Amino acid sequence: MVERGTVKLKWRRSLFLFFALLHVIIADDIPSVSSREPVPVEVRNERLQAEQAELHWLNNVISRVDVQQDNQTGKMLASNPRPLMPDLVTTTQKFELPEPLQASVIQKKEVPNFEEEEEEEDGPTLECQHYDEVVCREQGKCNVTTLTCRPSGHLSFIGCVAVFEFPKDLVTNSSEKHWPVEAATVKTLGCMSFQSAEVADCNHPTMCKQSRLTRNTIATCCCTTDNCNTMGDLHHLNPDVLKAQQAGYLQLLICLGVIIIVAAVLGLACFLYTGCGKIKKKYKDMEKTNAMENGNRPLVDRESFEMVETPKELPITDFVRIGFGSFGKVFRAKWVCDSGEVKIVAVKKIMEANRRDYEAEKKIFEELHSYGKWYSAIVPFVCAERIGDEYWIVTEFQERLSLYEMLKHNIINPTLCYRLILTMLDGLQFLHDDRPCFFKIPKKPIIHRDIKSRNILVRSDFTACITDFGYARIYEKTGVARSDLLGQVGTTRYMAPEMLAASTGFSTTAFKAMDVYSMSLVMWETINRTKLLPSESPEYQQPYPELQNTKVQDVRTHVITNKMRPTWRPSVLSHELMSLFARVAEDMWDVDADSRITAGCAFNQLWLHTMAARGRSEGYHSGDDESNPLEVSDPLEVYHDLPGKYPHPSADPMDDDNPPPPTVPICTEDGVIHGDAPDVPVQEAFEEYLEYKPEPEQVFSVEKQMLMTRAEFEELKKQEKEAAEAQEFNSRASTPTPAGHF
Repeated sequence: MVERGTVKLKWRRSLFLFFALLHVIIADDIPSVSSREPVPVEVRNERLQAEQAELHWLNNVISRVDVQQDNQTGKMLASNPRPLMPDLVTTTQKFELPEPLQASVIQKKEVPNFEEEEEEEDGPTLECQHYDEVVCREQGKCNVTTLTCRPSGHLSFIGCVAVFEFPKDLVTNSSEKHWPVEAATVKTLGCMSFQSAEVADCNHPTMCKQSRLTRNTIATCCCTTDNCNTMGDLHHLNPDVLKAQQAGYLQLLICLGVIIIVAAVLGLACFLYTGCGKIKKKYKDMEKTNAMENGNRPLVDRESFEMVETPKELPITDFVRIGFGSFGKVFRAKWVCDSGEVKIVAVKKIMEANRRDYEAEKKIFEELHSYGKWYSAIVPFVCAERIGDEYWIVTEFQERLSLYEMLKHNIINPTLCYRLILTMLDGLQFLHDDRPCFFKIPKKPIIHRDIKSRNILVRSDFTACITDFGYARIYEKTGVARSDLLGQVGTTRYMAPEMLAASTGFSTTAFKAMDVYSMSLVMWETINRTKLLPSESPEYQQPYPELQNTKVQDVRTHVITNKMRPTWRPSVLSHELMSLFARVAEDMWDVDADSRITAGCAFNQLWLHTMAARGRSEGYHSGDDESNPLEVSDPLEVYHDLPGKYPHPSADPMDDDNPPPPTVPICTEDGVIHGDAPDVPVQEAFEEYLEYKPEPEQVFSVEKQMLMTRAEFEELKKQEKEAAEAQEFNSRASTPTPAGHF
């Protein structure tokens, strides 16, 4: 015991001396770092915001200049110049430059506008120097001119900018932070418009000084006063100062790396020495076993979700695969309730790689579930659980599958088309709405971000409901984190122009407009498969069928550059009611996101005209008496408040036999059988499906680490309980009494 304690004391003294010596080394080598006071949180946040604004500004400048490397001379040359601002008036100014930049005087002229000609708007102006190296080299126009710059649209702040080559190998032998720019290295002079001064983040108002490096060899600067970007006022960062800063950072990183390695070695030694690993493993095993024995609890909280890592039991059997994708697979299955009732459910099994999508969808469903009642235009939710290495989303099964499956295999009649479009617009306006119309309390807006025909399910009464919320987000009062909304998400064919161009805004209105655009393409997809004339037999087509390749670049060129949109058949435009649906769809896919109508506006227009065609003109959410739901003047509100009791107020597609409504597809082990499948005896396959007897339900046993039937599992639990009781009895019998007798 004395020797062991002595060893521990020596260990402690050694560690103390080591860290004391390390502290002295760091304090001597980097005095500026060790003596620096802690930075407050507010200052640190302001610096982060400033860095993000600078990076945004620099990326805009470089993307508009398009600098490329000249393979012959090795110099950085600017190619394919684009105007930094559309509305510029050029005046003359003489300036002496080295060869080949020669100054000359030109007459005042109008610079051609690259956008559509519009009347000049009144606003603040800024005079900036203008020069382009490519025009000087190719056309001999090496003049440095003066531009009168004006704001452009919502970009209300303007500044003078300069783009030049950064001399990284320059030796100045100076401690000054900035150094004058040589005139021969200047690539472009001009002006640029920004949303605000914070976004521009100019380093100095009267002198154009570089704030950071961009792409290693190209640098930029900006300023905010007239003619502040002249050749003599351009300054780049001093390369010698940058090298000294980088050397200090490297020394600091080396010291921190040594500390981390030593701490890791000591921690590992302690872990192995005290046997913490065995204790932790035993605790986890007990935790997993208790979680399995406690059964299943749908809608678990995040803490229990993160803690339990073992397979859970769900009363689900008879899995039949009905779909698959990059996220995983979708199955039709049976759910046995505690009361013995059997429900048909759809189980989406998500792989570990897509866990983030699972968590997002689970959050959306739990948010909607917390309101107390369910909106019928959203697929009903059952539960979300982790099962082994998979993540399951369980919803009610819709026997007519997705809208894509229905349109692909069936021509539909106009009545069915009206009901499908009205109900899927009803679902989208419900997601986007934040008014207390249905729940009587304010609802948080939800943006879907992946509206397409595959993500719209068709119920037994031919109403539609929206599903698949893996990309969806809840828009809180404080907004959504930009890092959570960046990137091009969704299906390329259905992406809005602003999403294809990666120029999305971060407001709830901007993201709602993208959902509206995608829904308009689904409307076209549905109308295009509708039979309006007896001689018609319209084929199924996805939006933009002329596209052979649906990569982002190809769709961007087709939709944005060529400004193409889906076209309508002549019979659609000549049909009285269907032409209205087509005009509403066109208002929803407008190229300008701000000009698109909302989902609620589109629904109201179509709802009023459709009900008027039936001799009824009720408006949506316009009930006068809410005390008795049966007396409310809005039949759609009654339909949502009392699901299953009343039919949908729109016309019944079963009454329209031109053509008859599609039959219910049959899900079998070999796949889904549709009514239009060639050479398939549908009735025979249906009878075989009814006679199919599934295998006994199987559950996973933690003790045996194997699958077994429910009866075997219950018998094993019974035997374990009896063995535990017998062991407890024997231990009590063998324990001596205080008197020493057994």
